[in-house]
Order: sequence, then C-alpha cells, then structure tokens
Amino acid sequence: MRTSLIEIKKIENWLLKRGDLQDRLVTEARLLSNPEFKENARWQEKAYHLVHLYGREKLLEEINAIEYQLFHTSKYKSFQDRVRSIFKR
Repeated sequence: MRTSLIEIKKIENWLLKRGDLQDRLVTEARLLSNPEFKENARWQEKAYHLVHLYGREKLLEEINAIEYQLFHTSKYKSFQDRVRSIFKR
C-alpha cells in the first residue's frame, strides 16, 4: 500500500475512533508534532463532514419524495384516509 493511502487510513481510524488504540495514539502524537500531517487530517475531516452533509441532504430528498407519493397521489388514497382518520379523533 502506498504511503499516502496508509496515512489516509491512519487518519480515518483516528477520526472515526476505530482500530487499535495504540495506533490511534501514535497518530495523535504525529498530529501534534507534524504540521503537514495535521493539515492533511484537517482536510480529510472536512471531506468526511461534507460527505455526511451530502448524505443527509439526499436522504431528506428521498423522504420528501416518498411523503409526496404517499400523501399526494391517488394511488395511496386509502392509506391517506386511514392516516387522516387517526388524527381526527
């Protein structure tokens, strides 16, 4: 495995708190002593955060599409009526 891929994996394990505790502690010490490695970790963390936000956005879009189908199409009229009857009580 190339050095950069090994570094990415070490940073990933540190960010996600996975893998061997000793390896994560070594990575943390390296972050404190190596500014370039710390910068790489910061960018990797930003990338993970953006991927997470993108995933949430896509999930919300899917939920909204399903909600629209269930409550705004005639195909699910009986389901709509049953749900509405629950909340009319």
